[in-house]
Amino acid sequence: MKKIEKSGSETLEERIGHIVDELRLAVEWQRTCILLIVYRSETVRELIQERLEGQFSGSGHAVVSLKISNKKTDIPLLLARDPGRNRSIFFIRGLRWGGGRGGKKAYQALNFHREHLVENRIRALFWLTPSEAAALPRLAPDFWAFRHRVIEFFDTPPVELVRMTAEDILPGKWQAITTCRDVEQEIVWCENKLADLADEAGGEDLQLELLFLLGGLLWSRGKHSKALHPLNTGLKIARQCRNELKRFDFLCGLGIAHQSKSSHAIALSKYLEALRVVPGDPLALSNLASTYQSLGFSREALEAASEAVTLNPRSSQARLIQGNIFTNLGFLEDAAAAYKRVPALEPEYPRACQHLAEIYQRMENRALASHFRHKAIRMEEKRKLEMPGKS
Repeated sequence: MKKIEKSGSETLEERIGHIVDELRLAVEWQRTCILLIVYRSETVRELIQERLEGQFSGSGHAVVSLKISNKKTDIPLLLARDPGRNRSIFFIRGLRWGGGRGGKKAYQALNFHREHLVENRIRALFWLTPSEAAALPRLAPDFWAFRHRVIEFFDTPPVELVRMTAEDILPGKWQAITTCRDVEQEIVWCENKLADLADEAGGEDLQLELLFLLGGLLWSRGKHSKALHPLNTGLKIARQCRNELKRFDFLCGLGIAHQSKSSHAIALSKYLEALRVVPGDPLALSNLASTYQSLGFSREALEAASEAVTLNPRSSQARLIQGNIFTNLGFLEDAAAAYKRVPALEPEYPRACQHLAEIYQRMENRALASHFRHKAIRMEEKRKLEMPGKS
């Protein structure tokens, strides 16, 4: 059984047990049961629902999942008219997608037609995001008073379900060379220049620049292991010269290269050392955050990402990393908020729009998913037209 971090004082299993007990008693006594389950991560919600469905498998009662939409708004009426309602347990989600002015229609239906749930002895579990839970007492106060229990699951998902990608690494000063057309020629040029400098006294500044550039070029071609040699050489020279800024650059470069090789523990040590050299650097903090996430340290990842954004609120890259971490944890509302703060004129904006499209697709809001998908395509086409050499 996969373990999930505790939320509050009770374990996940204890909270699931409370839900199972409430529903079983309602089935046994043929009475209404309205449970409100507040969750933050879609990944965690899916895991919990899977466990709950397993608890009632073979019980003679079907678990029926219902997703609210602008065509399925009046939940009490829909459940009251369901011919199998007496042998069903309903799992309902998506209050925010019920349509109407301000997205209030589903809430209003719960408030006005709540008696249908009691009269028909409905057993229903409502999945609520934090924003839905905050809106419910205000938009449906009478339904809120009918609730039997509210249980919170603000857990983070199991480490094995969290996957970081190449997009979760910020190249920093290597950003400009990731799209270089003649990378191989640039690599040869750097190597030749470094060979010419080998027998010359002095020239450490130029040597450091070339070593850092060579490491970035090799990294950009996916030659992550080969990139380590010039980066380690440069770090050694920077330490000997006591050039702290270059030492910082090489430590970040080594972190990026090791992160790309999935050597996350080594990458972590490099970023932590870099931040001792230049405390509070948003780029290093952002990459530190994604490394923490890859290692399964979700709390530390969120803290580092939030610190990066606090230190540089205008950093679109920091916002992007923060959104990626939220997405990987299944915190889709938080992820959407982070991506929406990426300024429209920044180069990262098309990718933020693509992420928003994917998030809204997962949240089953096809209209917003389509909106951001087409926006990403338009922005990317515009960017290509504005590239040098394009007419």
